[in-house]
Amino acid sequence: DNDEDNVSKIKETLKTTIQSFQEILNKIDETKAQFYGNNNINNIISTISQNVNDVKKHLSKDLTIENELIQIQKSLEDIKNSTYEIRSEQITKYINTINNYVEQQTKQIQNNPNKDEIDDIIQKVVNYNKESEIKLPTIIDNKNNVTSIISHINKVINLIKSKYNNNNNVSYNVAKKHEEDANIIIRDLDTSQNMVNNLIQKNLKIINDLKNRKQEMENRNNLHAINRQQEITQAEHINNTYHHDINDTNNINKNHQYSSSDRKNTSKTKDTENSVRYAGAITLGLVAYYVIIRTKEKKDKDEMEFDKSTSFYDENENDLFKRDDEIIEIYMNEDL
Repeated sequence: DNDEDNVSKIKETLKTTIQSFQEILNKIDETKAQFYGNNNINNIISTISQNVNDVKKHLSKDLTIENELIQIQKSLEDIKNSTYEIRSEQITKYINTINNYVEQQTKQIQNNPNKDEIDDIIQKVVNYNKESEIKLPTIIDNKNNVTSIISHINKVINLIKSKYNNNNNVSYNVAKKHEEDANIIIRDLDTSQNMVNNLIQKNLKIINDLKNRKQEMENRNNLHAINRQQEITQAEHINNTYHHDINDTNNINKNHQYSSSDRKNTSKTKDTENSVRYAGAITLGLVAYYVIIRTKEKKDKDEMEFDKSTSFYDENENDLFKRDDEIIEIYMNEDL
């Protein structure tokens, strides 16, 4: 505000001065017309006219400097207004908001990890980075604009120095104040740019960490699924082996039963065969006995032959019964 007042005062003073000199010049012209032909007076008038022209040149420079300073001030005000959202104070608030959100969400994931929540956080951080990347060109463009303003200020300062040959005037002080303000804006925008760059790099690291955590979670889930499948497969294998062993045991029992039954049937068959053979032996003995009886009925007149026949019968009968006993004993031994 003080700078604006000073500039306005300078401007008004210059206008008043110009008007005053113009009035003086008009008076000189009137006097020149009245005293035309007088050499002394003409010399005086020429000197005064030259001085007036010099004053006009100085006043013109002053007006130029004044206009330049006014334009610089307006440009700086425009920069201040357009860069409000990207000044360090606002950028600090913006970064703190993002950091607080990410920190809160990260703690929540640590306490209760969830793949979908990790994806949501990653996407939000990616969006934050996109916003930050949009801010960077705006910051850089405004820095370039302020740099141009500073260059303009330096030209005005050089003009002031060339005019007054010293730094003790209002215009110079106003110009230096504009230069200081411009440098403050530059430094502040540099701070904002560094903060945004650091935020982007930090967010990239957070995104990478979240992706790694998600991958670790997926690996654990996959490993758990594989282990679970192996357990199921192993359980099924054990179950199938158990049923197979039971079936084998049942088959062995059945085969054992069949074998026992076969042995029983074989024993019965042998008993039947022995009985048949025993009965055959008895029948054979009866037939032989019948033949002997018939032979005895045919008594030969010869007693010797009769006795021999009787003796033959006795011997044969003993042999037959003896053979029967041997046969019975043999088959009984087979049963054993």
